[in-house]
Amino acid sequence: KIPQSSRGCPIPGSVQGQKPNCDYAVGLMKALELAMVQWKTMLRYFEELYALSVENADPHSASTIKKQFIGPKIQKIKLMGDLLTNLLRQTCPEGEAGSRTQETQCSITPPALHSIPSSSAESQLKI
Repeated sequence: KIPQSSRGCPIPGSVQGQKPNCDYAVGLMKALELAMVQWKTMLRYFEELYALSVENADPHSASTIKKQFIGPKIQKIKLMGDLLTNLLRQTCPEGEAGSRTQETQCSITPPALHSIPSSSAESQLKI
């Protein structure tokens, strides 16, 4: 029996009791990394907006931006980093070829997963 995702679709390259193959993991990692880059970009814009609110003495807007937008986005970025780290560890451990030969070994390099871009507003945030 082939394992299925939550949508009922078979997980590519997997057999019951085995890990997905490296091709699937690489594709998934690229998609997750792209989403994380977009979230970090959005976070930078919210941080700029927060800094402008603080600069213009608008505490209500600053508080709303921090609580409703920046805080949740930081949590999503941290979770995404954890997911990417786990995917890297589970699917392609160092030195394991998976379903391929030694010359086509899985070669995923871990990205800077938990680095959230710094800005002037980030130092003011105490989330």
